[in-house]
This record gives sequence, structure tokens and C-alpha cells, in this order.
Amino acid sequence: MPYAKLLNNLIESSKLSVKEIVARCKEHGVNITASYISMLRNPDNNKIPSDEVSRALAKACEAEYEESLVIEGYIDKAPKEFKEFLDEYREILIQSLLILFSNQITKSDMKMLAERMKELPISDLILQSKTLTSGVDFEKAADSINVNMSITDDMSKTFIELKEPEGFIIEDDSMFPIIRSGSKVNPLALPLNDYKDGDILLVVVKGSKKPICRKCMFPDSSREKITLMAYNQKIQTETYRIDEVKILGKVKRIITDIFT
Repeated sequence: MPYAKLLNNLIESSKLSVKEIVARCKEHGVNITASYISMLRNPDNNKIPSDEVSRALAKACEAEYEESLVIEGYIDKAPKEFKEFLDEYREILIQSLLILFSNQITKSDMKMLAERMKELPISDLILQSKTLTSGVDFEKAADSINVNMSITDDMSKTFIELKEPEGFIIEDDSMFPIIRSGSKVNPLALPLNDYKDGDILLVVVKGSKKPICRKCMFPDSSREKITLMAYNQKIQTETYRIDEVKILGKVKRIITDIFT
């Protein structure tokens, strides 16, 4: 994202007038004029101010990252080859962040996050990745997403091996095509009142030891009963007292081997 475009975005987001930004810059020890800001906002001028001015403008606009304009200024002035390298780095960085947090967000949220990160200026993306990964235990993070990583002693090669994902094995096709026989599911345990009609739950019914997946409905507000429904029409819908069903959680992830 060109410097002028990023500056325009920051000013528009701040809801401040140029006059107000000039006054705020002065509070930060930088004296500039409204006409100078207008010149910086025009991409045809291709003007990059000093680091001091960029930092003051970011502070005045209450940018999330005070260094964003400074970094973007250097990127604008960089050679073409370096900019091409940054474009490749952006894609690697986005994919790395998505993998790192894939066990915490849904697929739809991941798609939205990816689109959002592609729209960010590279300066903000770099600074956000630093914030997001601060304090992350990468060994535990890799383990949580079923990945083994190893790097050669000279750091010339990286080997990535996917481990067998863990989960509860579903042994029937009652929820086909959403959940196939042999699939694994990961449930999220919630308080009883947080489950909603239509949720797919992993449950164990009294008298059985095998977990099953069913779409749930609560016939009354007291939640003394629960109705369990299968997608497979050959399987009968059943209603139980809530104490006859052990709810292991709401299904949040389905793991299916496509070669079976």
C-alpha cells in the first residue's frame, strides 16, 4: 500500500480534520502545515516525509501502530526487487499466521481473516504478526495443530510432517454427508444453557458407551429434555431426559480421511 494511501486511510479513520491533525502533530513536537499534509496525501506527488513527521502523523491519527507510516515510507522508497520480495513474504506470513491459529478459529473466520490480512499494508501486517505471536510457545503451537517440524543444523532445510489428528471416532453414517463413518470430531464443552437448537452435539446416551453425533433440539425452556435427530432418515429421532444423555460438547471440527 503506497504511503499516500495509508496516510489517507489513517486520516479518514481518525475522523479528524487536517487542522486538528496539524495541532496534534504540534503537540508531539512536529510543526507542519495543512498544505504539507495535503501534498503527502496526493499519490501523484510521491513524497515521503522524515521518520519524525511520519511518526507524529501516526500518533496524531491514533494509528494502532505508531511505526506503520515510517515502515511504509521505507517500503515506498525501496527498489523494485525488494518490493517483489515483500509481496512473497506477505503470502508466507499470512499462511504462517493462519496455520498458527487454525485450531482457534472456524474455517469461515479463517477466510475472512485471510482477506483482511491481504488488504493490510505490509507495515501493519508485520507489526500485527509481532503482536499476535508475542509470548507464543511455537513448539506447543505446532503440536496443537498436529505438526512435527525439524530444521537441519545448518538451517538450510525445514522438514514438516503431519501427525495423525486426535478426536472422537464416529462409527456410523447417521450424520452423513456432514460427518462420515470413520471421521473424527473435536467437541467444545459448554454449559448446558449455551447449547442452541440445531447444534450438532457429541453425546453418549445412557446404556451405551459409544459417542454419537446428533442435531439437538430442546423441547422446552427448562431443558429437562433433549431431542436428538440424525440426518440419515433411517435413524429414528429420539427424545431423552437430560440426565439420560451425557453431552460431551458441540462439534467444532470434523476430521475426515478423503481416501477411505
